[in-house]
Amino acid sequence: MAPSRTPVPYILTDLPNGNTKATYSVPSDIAPLLVRFPIIVQGQPFEISTCAEGTFCVFFSPTPQATADAIGIRLASRLEDPSSTEAAATENCVLS
Repeated sequence: MAPSRTPVPYILTDLPNGNTKATYSVPSDIAPLLVRFPIIVQGQPFEISTCAEGTFCVFFSPTPQATADAIGIRLASRLEDPSSTEAAATENCVLS
């Protein structure tokens, strides 16, 4: 199955310090697995967290909607196959 190109739905909130908070709509029972490892976007890790309001990421970006979309697309891929998250994070990469 091809990875999803549609981001998980989210709400953006501007924070007073110039950062942005993206709160994503994901099932609460799978959220702990989704946040276990950071999301990598263009080589940059984004920590995903959970709280009573949901699953979220706080970041600084000159294009917060594009950043939130990219994170949301990766979250959608994790939702499609949650086991791939752990497998990818624990694989060893051998360079020759």
